[in-house]
Amino acid sequence: MLGRRADLHAVIAQAQAAGRSVRLVVGGMDKQSVLTVFADAIGAPDWFGNNYDALTDALREVSDPDGRPIEIIWDGVAVLRSLDKPTYVAVRELLREVDEERSDLTVTIVDR
Repeated sequence: MLGRRADLHAVIAQAQAAGRSVRLVVGGMDKQSVLTVFADAIGAPDWFGNNYDALTDALREVSDPDGRPIEIIWDGVAVLRSLDKPTYVAVRELLREVDEERSDLTVTIVDR
């Protein structure tokens, strides 16, 4: 978790320098918009069902065509946290869960 003063360009550059393929997820104001921005950013498959289980499954399967590790950077979460805290908490928890399951996936949340 990074604070609001984090330099997003530096965070991305650092992940890329470490050899990770970056998927940038920006914002979301409610459950539906968060699911949409994640699906777009990770290239969710056609079966993606716009629910938490589908997001978890898609995150478990996201990969890089060159076999590089993945870094998911979720930027701009402060609005969601203030407007829809249950969604923020649910998505943060499922990201933590998938991050712990996969040694080739890193999640960074930028809290601004």
